[in-house]
Amino acid sequence: MRGVSWNSQRGQECHDNRDMGGYFAGEQFTFALIVDISQRGPRGAGFARDWTRHVLERVRTHRSLSPEEAIDAMRQACQALRREYPAESGSYAAVIIDSQRHTAFGISCGDCRLGVLRGEHIEWFSPVHTLAASLTNAENSTPELSPNRHILTRSLKARRFTHPEVVPFEPGLGSVLLATDGYWVEHLIEQVPFHQLADDASCLMLSAGSSTVSSDCDNWLVLS
Repeated sequence: MRGVSWNSQRGQECHDNRDMGGYFAGEQFTFALIVDISQRGPRGAGFARDWTRHVLERVRTHRSLSPEEAIDAMRQACQALRREYPAESGSYAAVIIDSQRHTAFGISCGDCRLGVLRGEHIEWFSPVHTLAASLTNAENSTPELSPNRHILTRSLKARRFTHPEVVPFEPGLGSVLLATDGYWVEHLIEQVPFHQLADDASCLMLSAGSSTVSSDCDNWLVLS
């Protein structure tokens, strides 16, 4: 049984915390999801929670879970919520770890990331779907610090589903992380102290340790 930890905090420049984490552990597979909704829409926190719940409820009906089945659950969740949340948009990342098939897949859309913590080093596996990342070259070798990192080239929208990117990976002897850009860019790369971050910041970790939850709001959902 994996330990799961959720750490989340509203950003100093945000009206509310619009990050959301979700987790389901079946007999054969583990599924975890992190969502980061933009502050521009009027009901971002509600969309993050409702979309996460819809996805988890569909995922838990499967005995085993493929990336295609998880993506179909995400698509159906958007279809169910498109009239209720027409103005919301954001990013997400998810992970499927199948203990019987010994496979692991990351699914990402936008600027949330999947990585594996080995010792004190994080190896990031998932791509970043931003204008800055797509323009990376010799003159722009640090897209994470570019102003264009806030412009998403793929995003989560209830009114129109965008297909995410799937990345197989080997979790190995490390903890699996899902992180929002407020966490992996502002906190880890720019080294801003957690309590001083401008953006919402959240990290979901699957490890061999105990399970913990630390958040300033009710934005963590576990289904059994």
